[in-house]
Amino acid sequence: MPPARNFGTVDQAVKSITTVDEYIKVGMEIANEVAMDFVENDIEHIDEHTVQFRKLMIEFVRMERDLKQFQEAVEFVKEQAKHITEPRVNLEAMLDQKLAELKQGNKEHDLIQHEKVLELNQRLAEAKNPEGALKTLQMAPIEDEDIELTQQTISTRCPYTGSEMVVPMKNKLCGHNYEREGIVNYIKQRRKKAKCPVSGCANEKPMELSDLEENKELKRYIERKNRQAGKRK
Repeated sequence: MPPARNFGTVDQAVKSITTVDEYIKVGMEIANEVAMDFVENDIEHIDEHTVQFRKLMIEFVRMERDLKQFQEAVEFVKEQAKHITEPRVNLEAMLDQKLAELKQGNKEHDLIQHEKVLELNQRLAEAKNPEGALKTLQMAPIEDEDIELTQQTISTRCPYTGSEMVVPMKNKLCGHNYEREGIVNYIKQRRKKAKCPVSGCANEKPMELSDLEENKELKRYIERKNRQAGKRK
């Protein structure tokens, strides 16, 4: 029978690591917002800021990866320890070996392809060339006149709640956008009768939550517009 081993201290350490992982995610979000403030207030040095904030975001991603690999290695050792009968097995060496195996698969390319790095790249590119971002949004398949994206303006008001959108969700079937909280509640309440609330929409199919996807391009536009509005106050 395998000897009983107490992993209480290890579990507490892993719990602390989980907290650190949450801090890293918060750090990513803050870095994203600070990067936008820098490039919008110092457009002359946008290329320098782009390089600096890309490096920072990649380091956040690297830390996130290392933490996850450590957690995976710890769980592996704990599972193996359940079946080991020898009382003097070097679990620390087993942990180091598992970590080394996991790190062998690490590639720099994976870091720069992380969704947060790509999101930062996209936002920095849009800050550098806002007209290009506007053109991309204008090509979206939207039918209703109230939310149609034109050369003069982009409507950021939810056609269902009437409020300004914060997290715009796009209907993959018809292309209309709604504020996330409002449209999710609408679908849950109406169920099979939850058709697109935009008047005159040709899509007759009742909406499901799976029909929605976050419109990241519109969300970035809204965030940029709100920041610019804040500067004018």
